Amino acid sequence: MINILTSAKHGVEKVYLAKIKGKITDEEIGIIKHGIIDSDEFLKCEDVKILEVDKNFSKVKITMIKGKKHEVKRLMKFIGHPVIELTRLSHGPVDISIVPKENDLVKITGEMLNQLILLKNQRQKNLEASGNE
Repeated sequence: MINILTSAKHGVEKVYLAKIKGKITDEEIGIIKHGIIDSDEFLKCEDVKILEVDKNFSKVKITMIKGKKHEVKRLMKFIGHPVIELTRLSHGPVDISIVPKENDLVKITGEMLNQLILLKNQRQKNLEASGNE
């Protein structure tokens, strides 16, 4: 399950809320959705939604697949909008709100557990169909 949630080949979305310096533009969003090269790594986001724009900052909801080290911060820095605050909202079907305090452990049950099992089974079927067990 951990491999499925963390490996980019499985395409599991990670969603973040970022407060960034300055006013982000649609053109800048296009740049990071298309992708950039930073330290010899290709970085891109799957989706960006502007939630709020102020004269000093913007708040954006960012969807990622790869999750390379500091990928969101590196993308935002590239377009001239350093990250002020960054919060992960979800990792696949796991909504981060289930863990009220950092480093807490919770038992996953009910619908969220069912969604994780479904995700695992779907990814396993995809691998078997492609011959990459």
